Parts: sequence; structure tokens; C-alpha cells
Amino acid sequence: MRSILIKSLPLSLLQEKGLSHFYICDIRSNQAFASAHLQGSFHTKDERRVIESLEQSVEGGGGKYP
Repeated sequence: MRSILIKSLPLSLLQEKGLSHFYICDIRSNQAFASAHLQGSFHTKDERRVIESLEQSVEGGGGKYP
């Protein structure tokens, strides 16, 4: 299994850099997520689901979130 590197960057910086591939995992509360959803983000508070989703993204070369 490959190592997973996690960094926290503002969405505006990702857009500014023109990155074609990035992963957004939103771990805010359900209420905060519902009120200001980040398009294309994956939302969960469960650590195992975050790890599984990252692993699937890396193994599959990107794609849909579980």
C-alpha cells in the first residue's frame, strides 16, 4: 500500500494553481456541509470511510467517491 499524504489547502489556492486532480474531503458537521457544500467534495465524519475513499481514489486513478 502506498503512503497517503494529507495536506490542508484552501480551495481558492487549488483553483488558482490550476490543478487538474485534487481530492476534497469535507469533515465538517452535516449542517455545515448542507449549508455550504463544496462541489465535488466527499463528506463523512468517519475516519475509516475517509481512508477507504482515498485508497480507492489512488488505486483507481481518481473517479467517483463511494
